[in-house]
Amino acid sequence: MADEPISALTLLTSYSTADEVEILDVSDTTFASTGTNKRIPFSTLLTMAGVATAAGVATVAEGGTGLTAVGSADQLLGVAHTGGALEYKTLTAGSNITITPAAGSITIASTGGGGGTTNPMTTAGDIIVGGSSGTPTRLAIGGTAGEVLTVVSGAPAWQTPPSATVVNAILASQYTCTATMANAGLSVVLPTAGTYVLMANVRTSLTVNNSTYASAWISGQFYDSTNSVVVPNSLSLLIYVQNQVTGVADAQQTCAPIGPVIYTVTGSTTIQLQGKYTNSGSTITAANIPSDSNGYTSMTAKRIY
Repeated sequence: MADEPISALTLLTSYSTADEVEILDVSDTTFASTGTNKRIPFSTLLTMAGVATAAGVATVAEGGTGLTAVGSADQLLGVAHTGGALEYKTLTAGSNITITPAAGSITIASTGGGGGTTNPMTTAGDIIVGGSSGTPTRLAIGGTAGEVLTVVSGAPAWQTPPSATVVNAILASQYTCTATMANAGLSVVLPTAGTYVLMANVRTSLTVNNSTYASAWISGQFYDSTNSVVVPNSLSLLIYVQNQVTGVADAQQTCAPIGPVIYTVTGSTTIQLQGKYTNSGSTITAANIPSDSNGYTSMTAKRIY
């Protein structure tokens, strides 16, 4: 470059630390009447400015990066994982995440599927539930104190909890059993859909008269007459009599339970008490299900949920 006074120098757009600056000191006339030329290496100027260099690279301690080259497009400059140095880092998108670099910005967004959640809640007490295809959906808090979160038609919903409904009935008059399982004249109505505990206390009377070791018994069960099905696991032996002496009647009477049995219904349902006798080589002269002040035959149903 041409000789110029220092006041006229402009900022250099590119340089190397190996470059030199030559300055004419017009006040130093030791070697020449017009002044003395002095050459200063660029690296010396940097050192004089407090920017030390290593192999021509400004260190982190001196405000540089310590790096010899610019990183790749869209990389970020950051502290190394081990610390003590800077490095260029590449942003990597995880599952269901997109990274979109642009001039002056980097946009990180979720593509759904669990990679991120847009908050749909608006009011205190809201909760997030999975809607169609799992989309985060707002479920407002229940409107009535005491409501519980339950499932209605396959979806979460706030509902009033079921009350502990209890129904009970007593057999009004004695029933005479036959060899066919049939309604003993006692039933309860389960008023609404739900799950119930069914129980019965059945009084029975059986008289057997025949050859030695002939036997007979009375069995009972619950029957869903609304849906025409026997309540599962309800069949019970109520009384068993074995004749010990030929020609001598053996009469016995007892009370026996049926249940408890758990039974779920979808609506109002009638549950009957059924009974029958069975004999094996005997003559049955009486097979009854009585109910009176000496002992009632009764049924009870309690809704549990």
